[in-house]
Amino acid sequence: MEFNAQNISAYKHIIIYGGCSAEYLNSMYLKTKGVLKYTGIFLNKTDYSKLNNDLQSLTQYNKDTLSKLRDESVLIIIALQNSENIKRIVPYVKENGFAYDYISNYSSVIDISFLNDLGYNHYIDYCGNDITFKGEYKRNKLFIRRGRENASNNKINIGDILFISNSLKVNLYGNNATVKIGNSCSFCEVLIQTTTDGIVEIGNSCMFSIPIGLFQVDGHHIFDLNTKERINKNKNIYIGNHVWVGRHVSILGGCTIPDNCIVGSNTVTSHKFTEKNCVIAGNPGKVIRKDVIWARDDQSLNYATLYECNDKVGLKYIND
Repeated sequence: MEFNAQNISAYKHIIIYGGCSAEYLNSMYLKTKGVLKYTGIFLNKTDYSKLNNDLQSLTQYNKDTLSKLRDESVLIIIALQNSENIKRIVPYVKENGFAYDYISNYSSVIDISFLNDLGYNHYIDYCGNDITFKGEYKRNKLFIRRGRENASNNKINIGDILFISNSLKVNLYGNNATVKIGNSCSFCEVLIQTTTDGIVEIGNSCMFSIPIGLFQVDGHHIFDLNTKERINKNKNIYIGNHVWVGRHVSILGGCTIPDNCIVGSNTVTSHKFTEKNCVIAGNPGKVIRKDVIWARDDQSLNYATLYECNDKVGLKYIND
């Protein structure tokens, strides 16, 4: 399913469905009231007396009074912190023909797990950032963050990730950027950062350790002292298929890592490598070994040959 939050101005009623703590509801209201023009509130187990004055002034609904709005344009903004509670309320909202979304999607961070709970796998936020993804994710694992409040029209396409042990964060610091991640990748702790018109692409079957940064752009401008012209122009990042990136690696704008390569621990590189099946290491990174292939199998198994491994995906990318 998909939802386009750019259409919020078309709704006659924008109603908070709150079953969380008053503290959380107050906080999220303050973060989102600049975007969402709330007209009503539906409270479930929330202490009304602890709500701020603005929330207390909204029209209060219950299931009976809310159902009378079926024929009107209604957007329900869910503010339930428990995943099971969110999944329980969604069928009721759908049965009544109401559009629905989650409240934190209108702050600076979108936690993909909330989109899972809502049943969405294609989501366009109110700034026009287009997010598509496969798979289900636990809370605090996969984030999309607008690093600039009005970062807009970026495209994020995330394949079917094997697992995320800590977190995968995509920070958007500009407009019209593209982040694309293939299928069967795994992440420990990774930060991807883009700016206007930037591209970060990651192929299939890649493996990323902890902590790793893919910085498509420098944080600030650098100029030539004599000409006053910018010298650190934005450059893109391309990671091929079946690439293993080790601990504490920084991959910078302009970098290309071809298929079936290994990037060694503590490597820093912005180089455009062209040869597959290599080990890249150092600061700055360089090829230190050629003609390699790697497998996900745990090294404690102490296999002597690739043929003993369960994971032979790398063979697929030798000649592709």
